[in-house]
Amino acid sequence: MSFSQCDKDVIITSSKTEYLNTRDSVQHTEMENTVIEINKSGITITPADSQERKMQWKIKKNSFPAFLCVLCFFASFA
Repeated sequence: MSFSQCDKDVIITSSKTEYLNTRDSVQHTEMENTVIEINKSGITITPADSQERKMQWKIKKNSFPAFLCVLCFFASFA
């Protein structure tokens, strides 16, 4: 899987979530629906359709293309 859509919103869904520790090792895996939304202003990850566990980050203007390349690289192994 890969994406290359400049100035387009991207929504990725997953049925499995791997939670990492501070050393990037998998702590545990959950079979749950997770939604990842990416647009030019930010990233939102909502595991298990839970608004309480929603995580959001803002993207700086010049960092979006680099982040998207990294995301596409990892997504291609899924």
